[in-house]
Amino acid sequence: CAHLGLLLDLVVKTLRRLVARLGAVVFKVASVANHVTVAVVEFVQRIVLAFYEFVSHALYVVRSHLTHLVRQLRAQLVFFLDSVVQGLRALVARLIVVVLRGVSIANHVSHTVTEFIHRLFLDVVESVSQV
Repeated sequence: CAHLGLLLDLVVKTLRRLVARLGAVVFKVASVANHVTVAVVEFVQRIVLAFYEFVSHALYVVRSHLTHLVRQLRAQLVFFLDSVVQGLRALVARLIVVVLRGVSIANHVSHTVTEFIHRLFLDVVESVSQV
């Protein structure tokens, strides 16, 4: 009977250590995943900003060339081209806002999941340590 008690104590201690190590590993994995998500968000933001600058410059160049070609046309045509360029810039800016909001939401979800996993394993470790 005494051997069974010692065996059970050894099993409980081993399980506690295993759960504690597993919790630490899961927390480290979740932390790395969170860092990766932040890096991806920053990368996507840089790409979106570069894309916006490229499109903006390209639209400016196109408008400049078209303006030069139609210099002899009436003032309404130039006004129309400026309006089209402004509308396209506004459209690209709105698209960027939508993409950045989506990236922000994904980052928030990843952070929330990381916190949930961390709390869950802390609760498991605490429960096992009370056994």
